[in-house]
Amino acid sequence: VLDVYIATARSSDDELGAAVGNDTFLFAFAFIFMIIFASNTLGKFGSQLNGRVLVANQDIFVIIFSTGAAYGLMLSIGIPFQSLVQVLPFLLVGTGIDNAYVIAAGFDRSDQSKPIEDRMYETGFSSGMSITVTTLTNIVALSFGSMTKIQAVKWFCYYAITSFFFIYLAHLTVFIAVLTLDAKRVEARRADCLVCLRINETDENRKGSLDQTDERSRLQRFFRDAYGPALLKPYVSIIVVISFVAMASISGYLSTRITTEFDLRILTSDDSYLRDYYDVATELFGSNDGGRIPTSLYVGKVDYSSYPVQEEIDRLVEALLDSDTIDQTLGKEDWLAELRTFANQTGSF
Repeated sequence: VLDVYIATARSSDDELGAAVGNDTFLFAFAFIFMIIFASNTLGKFGSQLNGRVLVANQDIFVIIFSTGAAYGLMLSIGIPFQSLVQVLPFLLVGTGIDNAYVIAAGFDRSDQSKPIEDRMYETGFSSGMSITVTTLTNIVALSFGSMTKIQAVKWFCYYAITSFFFIYLAHLTVFIAVLTLDAKRVEARRADCLVCLRINETDENRKGSLDQTDERSRLQRFFRDAYGPALLKPYVSIIVVISFVAMASISGYLSTRITTEFDLRILTSDDSYLRDYYDVATELFGSNDGGRIPTSLYVGKVDYSSYPVQEEIDRLVEALLDSDTIDQTLGKEDWLAELRTFANQTGSF
């Protein structure tokens, strides 16, 4: 009885695509979770007036449409879409929401006595600089990554660079416009999710969710009132510095033990037929069990018992050994020589 394990030229692409495709629900979960999180932290939690739930939802759509525009541009100029690019939205949604937080926080810190347009102008000047610097940092880092010889990584960087740039432009234009409209809604005392309803000041004050002197979100107030004062205490600062030095030392030591290897099994799911193939190939022919050389079988219409064919194989082996690209220290394992020895001993030839 033979156990057969197979792998074809398209197996890696098929299995990687299937592995990513099986995680499709994670994309939906990630976006839904980020909508809920942003809806509860971008504005004042529980406030019918300053909750910014609509702004948070619209920001997610801004990110989605920006990503779609970037993907469309890359495809239109012939950059291949491959499986690695499918994980990019997880990075983009975090970056996009971060831009929204920076802009919203800048608007909240502006002088509330000024007109909304003037406040938004100040916000664009201060927060725009912040997200410009972070976006340029990402783009420069990915630009260096795009110089790699690995095509999959290069294409991933192309898509990432374009997506980060489109998200940046969308937040400096569309999101600022959305935030301006939301500020005008607040000024008109319209409900957050039901703008057709007007909120009376007495009703909002009775719920304890409106503070005209402080538009900061719960997350901002946490850092201002709790985290900041606690971090500035002397003993807390000492603990933080010591912990950082310890972590940096441990990380520096462990970085010396990093090895450069690439296991194809990590690209497949646990129940993949390709994972079984790689497991058996590593066990029987891999380098982890004593240095066996990986073996491949090529079947063709060749008469290996013919002396001219054997001489041609010998010349090919010698030509390969003379090449500068071949490691001479390992020598050769000549199956044909072993076959000749076996044939001479058994009288097969």
